[in-house]
Amino acid sequence: MKKSAVILAVVIGLSACGGSSGSVDTSVPVSVPDTALPAGGDRAVIVATNSVLQAFVQMVVGDTAEVLTVIPDGKDPHDFEPSAQDVAALNSADLVVQNGLDFEHGVEDSIETAEQAGVTVWTLTDHVTLIGEDPHVFTDPLTMAGALDALAAAVTALEGVSADVVSARSQLDAAASAAGTSINTLGAGKCRLITDHDALAYFAKRFGCTVAGAVIPSFSSAAEASAKDLEAVRMAAGSVKAIFMEEGAPDAVVRQVADELGIKLVELRIHALPADGSYVGYVKAIADLITAALS
Repeated sequence: MKKSAVILAVVIGLSACGGSSGSVDTSVPVSVPDTALPAGGDRAVIVATNSVLQAFVQMVVGDTAEVLTVIPDGKDPHDFEPSAQDVAALNSADLVVQNGLDFEHGVEDSIETAEQAGVTVWTLTDHVTLIGEDPHVFTDPLTMAGALDALAAAVTALEGVSADVVSARSQLDAAASAAGTSINTLGAGKCRLITDHDALAYFAKRFGCTVAGAVIPSFSSAAEASAKDLEAVRMAAGSVKAIFMEEGAPDAVVRQVADELGIKLVELRIHALPADGSYVGYVKAIADLITAALS
């Protein structure tokens, strides 16, 4: 059977029922009292929707604020549903930091409710230069740098919170340099990517990569593949060595396609921090995984 026919059979058999991630949630949920304040603490509380944004905010505020997150590492933020504890944290926060562009789809209603109750909400994608509708702006540190002044204004409006924009910008520059150095070892034109869905537009543009195709050409991991989409992936597969997918995203169709095409499937922690818990480490980890897979 031709590969295109095999892929079509995969779509018929799997896309209707979707896939479930084989990833394990290794994060430690934040324990947040009803007040959203740490026991005995008196610092302002900022709740970021995921750990990558949490690290970004922490770069700016240092230890002058308590920065928490609601979406655990390893969970797909597109369909994550907040617990009662998460909702309580959002409602009692001094500031909520979200990505926007429907990235936190399952949390949007809870954030809107908190905002209607008087909580200030700051949205990252309102303050950066966008590439189409891709919400994954945080994969590019220099795009993130464009939001520093706006974030600083939002956090310093909180009592007792200060912002160190100079230090944060230096860390973002360091992240860009480390990732660029890693990707550049591949050589010009060698960073060609196939992804599970459209999630690396910002990273690819910044570091000179080409997204040759996507199994599901949508910005949401909840979308489904079509035979036309997978035929395009099959045509592109001859020039790439791996399919890159987001940790926690539905993976049945993507894994089957990688098997049928005979290429590697590499999980990227696009929504999660590495062991060192830093944004610099986050961007470099993505670059290093891509470089290793394509070398």
